[in-house]
Amino acid sequence: MFFFLFLLFSFSTLSLSHPFSPLDNYLLDCGSTAPLTTAATSSLSADHRLFSGDLARTPNSPFHSPSLRASVSLRNDNPFPGLSPIYHTARVFTSPASYTFSLKDKGPHIVRFHFHAFKSPQLDLGRAQFRVLVDDYVVLTNFTRLNCTGQNPKVLEFLVPVEDEKIVIVFVPNRDSKLAFVNAIEVISAPNDLVPETAQFIGSSGNLVNFDGLNKQALEVVHRVNVGGPKVTPFNDSLWRTWVPDDGLLRSSFGSERLVFGGRIKYHDGGASREVAPDNVYNSARLIRSENDSVTNVNITWAFPILGGYKYLIRLHFCDIASISLNMLYFNVFVNGYLAYEDLDLSYITRSLASPFYADFVVDYGDGNVGGDLSVGIGPSKNSITHAVDGILNGVEVMKINNSHSSFDGEDCSTIVLKSWSKGNYSGLLLTLAAAVCIVLSLSMVIRRKMIESRESLSWSRLPVNSSDGDDHVKISRRRRSEQVTNQEMDEEVLKKSPPSQEKYGRAQFAIRLMVLVLFLAWVFVWVVAPTDTYKQIWLPQLKAKINSSYFGKQGATLLLFTVPILFIAVLGSIYLHIAKKYNYFKIERSKNGKKCEGVFIGKRPMLVRGPLGIVSGTELALLFMFIVLLVWSFSNYLNNSFAKISQKSAAEDGEKVWQKKLDKSALMLGKVGNICLAMLFFPVTRGSSLLPLVGLKSESCIKYHIWLGNMLMTIFTAHGLCYIIYWAVTNQLSKMLEWKKTGISNVAGELTLLIGLLMWLTTFPRIRRKAFELFFYTHHLYILFIVLFIFHVGISYACIMLPGFYLFLVDRYLRFLQSRQQARLVSARVLPCEAVELNFSKTHGLTYNPTSIVFINIPSISKLQWHPFTVTSNSNLEPEILSVVIKSEGAWSQKLYQMLSVPSAIDHLNVHVEGPYGPVSTDYLRHETLVMISGGSGITPFVSIIRELIYLNITLRYRTPKLTLICAFKNTSCLSMLDMILPCYGINGDISSLQLQIEAYITREEDHKQNNNSIPLQSIWFKPNQKDSPISTILGPNSWVWVGAIISSSFIIFIILIGMINHYYIFPVDHNTNKIFSYPLKSSINMLVICVSIAMGASAAVLWNKKQNVKEAKKVQNMEGSSPSVERELESLPNQILANATNVHYGGRPDLRRLLLELKGSNAGVLVSGPKEMRQECKLVISLEKFFVKRKESKRKLPLGTDEAMKETQI
Repeated sequence: MFFFLFLLFSFSTLSLSHPFSPLDNYLLDCGSTAPLTTAATSSLSADHRLFSGDLARTPNSPFHSPSLRASVSLRNDNPFPGLSPIYHTARVFTSPASYTFSLKDKGPHIVRFHFHAFKSPQLDLGRAQFRVLVDDYVVLTNFTRLNCTGQNPKVLEFLVPVEDEKIVIVFVPNRDSKLAFVNAIEVISAPNDLVPETAQFIGSSGNLVNFDGLNKQALEVVHRVNVGGPKVTPFNDSLWRTWVPDDGLLRSSFGSERLVFGGRIKYHDGGASREVAPDNVYNSARLIRSENDSVTNVNITWAFPILGGYKYLIRLHFCDIASISLNMLYFNVFVNGYLAYEDLDLSYITRSLASPFYADFVVDYGDGNVGGDLSVGIGPSKNSITHAVDGILNGVEVMKINNSHSSFDGEDCSTIVLKSWSKGNYSGLLLTLAAAVCIVLSLSMVIRRKMIESRESLSWSRLPVNSSDGDDHVKISRRRRSEQVTNQEMDEEVLKKSPPSQEKYGRAQFAIRLMVLVLFLAWVFVWVVAPTDTYKQIWLPQLKAKINSSYFGKQGATLLLFTVPILFIAVLGSIYLHIAKKYNYFKIERSKNGKKCEGVFIGKRPMLVRGPLGIVSGTELALLFMFIVLLVWSFSNYLNNSFAKISQKSAAEDGEKVWQKKLDKSALMLGKVGNICLAMLFFPVTRGSSLLPLVGLKSESCIKYHIWLGNMLMTIFTAHGLCYIIYWAVTNQLSKMLEWKKTGISNVAGELTLLIGLLMWLTTFPRIRRKAFELFFYTHHLYILFIVLFIFHVGISYACIMLPGFYLFLVDRYLRFLQSRQQARLVSARVLPCEAVELNFSKTHGLTYNPTSIVFINIPSISKLQWHPFTVTSNSNLEPEILSVVIKSEGAWSQKLYQMLSVPSAIDHLNVHVEGPYGPVSTDYLRHETLVMISGGSGITPFVSIIRELIYLNITLRYRTPKLTLICAFKNTSCLSMLDMILPCYGINGDISSLQLQIEAYITREEDHKQNNNSIPLQSIWFKPNQKDSPISTILGPNSWVWVGAIISSSFIIFIILIGMINHYYIFPVDHNTNKIFSYPLKSSINMLVICVSIAMGASAAVLWNKKQNVKEAKKVQNMEGSSPSVERELESLPNQILANATNVHYGGRPDLRRLLLELKGSNAGVLVSGPKEMRQECKLVISLEKFFVKRKESKRKLPLGTDEAMKETQI
């Protein structure tokens, strides 16, 4: 009965259903060869409209398509029964093709595309991949999502504002498929008032504001629903639209009822018309009715599936066809969960019953491309009346609004789509590949040099030293002597024959190096191509389609491309360093004929000596140049691609000028480029990372890279912030500075990030840092807030780009935190007359380190927060149970320490915390015949560790060490006591006369030696043991590198598992299936928390596992008590005498470094410098100038390798 009445009414109003007569009305049957003027041969659609063939041959045709001559007309010989004739043919394109329609009427136009992917013996249209443009709008980029095969043809409908006298429709096939098609096209002019200028915008908090310029936007029809009624076909709609029933979209219909109205719909001026919606829509409805004395507490809700990342126009159609009189219908309207209309009274608006009314609302459905449901609901209000209708809805339209790129399907504008086919598009890719090849070749040269050095070296392993108990210092010294004799015999045996396993592990190291090289180059390549269209339009979307899921969300592809390679390299590096430590602990480098390795890699030569960058080698300068090229390349590509999407029209739609739009994009791209610097910022300061030693770097020598990156980062971020402030000011949008969006970029977080960064940056300037070091030290801890607010600013998905460096830093920082909780056992101290102290700590036998290593020391009684780095002067081979450092009294912290230990009533115990040691994996100073070490003041301490290492090699292994020349400069005679640190405080066993050591000491502030016996002797202090103290040990035991790799891999796996579960079960079903976009700050907080928990779990498990072994070894170390070891001093008398005889003291001047260095002509010499900046620069300048002079003479004579041009200088 319901359908009978509805059909009866439909026929009764048939004569009134087509009052609108469009000036432009193109109906094309694409692929049909019927002429435009012959209607008899035209295709008749299901709504009885005539579609004419699209191949126009008349010169005055209202539309023309010159590029169609290269197209193919395809016919379906076996169509499905009942399928409209317009789907029996198709126009197929294998290259870009266009239709151009001449228009009689400007303003809004309806454009419809009909697609049916049928199969024919020639082609399968189901494999087509193409894009469609309508004027400057991208209306389709992913054809496969339409699913228009079988008996399911698809119709795409768009409402496009036209300001020209023509419409151009372009089909662009993808290069992979080279196939595009269309079955039919409609271009129809629409009434000018079909879309109003203003609608109500529903904000994220539910507030209503005006959305202006709606009639300037293009719209795509996503849903058009006849609520409560049957399907309305184009035959019954004046604009030939299709309205579907609402049954499949109802979320809750309990308490609702259908209604069909048999009367006449009363249209009024200024309200809805038949072009807005036909009578058949307003004659049916769903309503809520109160049947008793109370208002029914029932809501009706509809859910419309949509795609995230766009704004949507929701048009709701109302017509009171249920009330018996005016002012009896009051109800509330809800859109997307928010109250959009309260106490809606249709009688008040229309002044009559059965008079239609529509309301337009705009909602922004998030910034991502994750789909969801948009909800619409009606329900009783507080003014609803009993025994009456309490809610009604007749129709709903949901239309997608084009985004800022004038697109309905992605972020590519029409210019980029057209360039994607253009052959010239390969130029950007070629430039990208050229830049990548340059980087690859440069890095390959460095790595190849390292590999050659490794192959030329003879490696041997130090066997572990067995520990035994001892009662006093004499026993310790005697045990060490016996161990040294045993070690000498075993090491000599190792040198005689190399174990067969060495070759196997050498091959393993080579394989790891190769894998690391491939992964690193792939990671660099991703950074190089990231700004290009090829990456953004082709590679990244394909990868996201495979990676992004309910488990990993948008960050899946970013994690795979930017985070996983670096973490995997770090794990491989840990394995490599473990092998290098266990089987190649020392590298005695020789050539194949037994001579010393000669020649110096040109990349290590100093290229810049004086300047803001400090001392910079050729390799460093080349890598810095390539990094700057990467920044410039990225910024220029980002700007080029974004500016291509800006036009007068797109800027006017946003109410802006072109230069303002470009300023907006420039600010955004500066932020993207700055993120490249941020991604690299934490690598140089990760002390325990395997990445730095993998390429032969030390953390302390990489601080300058951190400074370079920090300066570039803050310069770019400051420009980024200033550009946005200027943009907001000139566009009257300064209120955006206070925006903290729930589902987008948080401007407040970005501004706080910039302010904190500027504060840290300000304190790094040399003058401020030197005068107020504590201010610099404490403000630098704000990096935690900086990173947290940065992630809040950009969201966790984008922040994953910079995650690998910070992730490794967090692993290292947590391990250092665990190690620093232990109190180190301080055995003794020596107080020097030059206001310096030597601290001697107990260490475990498993703790080994190379010369020039450093430790960080914290003494809570001086400062609970300050940690200071000091060079380790002891040698883990020569002193297996002691770790020593020398601290010169030069700052407030070190002066307090000296005062504590130098007073007559010195303390008998001192609480000390130690982190480290950190140092190089291997050293290469043994490759030279002569080793010159130049120091100034306390800069002698790194050389103490080197000399002790050479003493060990000379005495224990009988190895011929390089000839040593130590040139040291001191202020006064008391500083000569620093030379006493060369020999260990516990003595040595053996003759050091064969060491070939010559010491040239210069006293710069005294003219001659003062003959007096009032010099203060060395003062030794012995500390009482404490139960809380423990020997210094590696937090992860002797196999620390293996454990570091295990922590990195296990913690990241834990992170992936936890975040996958949270995403799948909590974030993806947003808000218990309410389908609202999840809060970005909350999602970022969850990810940061999971990262910290994962690292804590992995690292804590590894530390607890190794702690048992460290405790067992610590129990073997007996308490040490007593005063100065007189026996030891007697044993040291001969080495001390030899050392004194090798020392020449010069008064009243500085060393003539140029003369001393040039005297090394004819020898293969290595020069190491440690001291003030001016001294390092002078040595660098002398060496670089001498090399330049020799290089200019090379054309006249051939110089043999090993002469002075092969001198090498290394800054410590």
